[in-house]
Amino acid sequence: MIQYVNDLSVADNLRETMRIYDSAFPFSAIELNAVEYVNKCAKWHWHDFVEFCYVVSGEVECCTPKGSFSLRPGEGYFINANALHLIRMAAGASDATYRVLQFETNILCGAGAVAGRFVSPIEQCGEVPALKLGKRDPDERALLEDLACLYRIAEEEPGPYELRILHCVTDIWLNLYTLMKPKLGNSVPLQDTAASRVKDMLACIHERYSGPLCVADIAAAANISRREAYRSFQEVLGTTPSLYVLRYRINCGARMLLETSRNITEISIACGFASPSYFCKAFHDLTGLSPRDFRRVNRRA
Repeated sequence: MIQYVNDLSVADNLRETMRIYDSAFPFSAIELNAVEYVNKCAKWHWHDFVEFCYVVSGEVECCTPKGSFSLRPGEGYFINANALHLIRMAAGASDATYRVLQFETNILCGAGAVAGRFVSPIEQCGEVPALKLGKRDPDERALLEDLACLYRIAEEEPGPYELRILHCVTDIWLNLYTLMKPKLGNSVPLQDTAASRVKDMLACIHERYSGPLCVADIAAAANISRREAYRSFQEVLGTTPSLYVLRYRINCGARMLLETSRNITEISIACGFASPSYFCKAFHDLTGLSPRDFRRVNRRA
């Protein structure tokens, strides 16, 4: 079964939950178009399952604390478990349609030897939060072809459905292991302190954005100083805590404009702005539109 979504199912701690219709078989196939996301972006988040993707049309940008890369039609990515990441439509693109396959690796681990030798080394490889998959390398191309096959199985649901899914997932993991094996030999599991701190601080922002919130409050969520909070944000996200808060509040305001009938004053208060005028100015600075024009242009009938 294919799911078509236009938002993330994310808890306050930024953890994405998998959209599945069979809890006994943790696998999900999704088609998305970044144009339908507020600001054309799936905000920073993480999940404890793995994720693969291939791009159908347009251009997608995948960002992690260790860097970013763009993807065009026929290319894809692998996102490791617990890796903080952001997916958005690339600058200058007019479309970004992509298909995402997610699964918990325990469906591969019927035997302990499989988990110990072929799954855990990849999941614990802190050096590779994400991996770009291109069309030129034969191993990467084979993996992308398997992803397309997996999506077709999810779409058509031929019997026996779960066995066909499992067979294809196993092929995908074998190709992934082949690609990553050179990186695993000397890899030591890394504890990315900055990324871990940023997760805690982002969770604080997402929980408390509607009220007064200063950098000291944000830093306290990770038990660090204001200076260290600025350093961690810059290292991981390339921005400051204050600017992230502002953009997050604007994103929340944009969603309220599209999904509710609240007036602009009510929305500005709900998003933590001291005044409607400041909300309108900040909204225009970041989106190029006034809140009223944004609602008129983008709201679905």
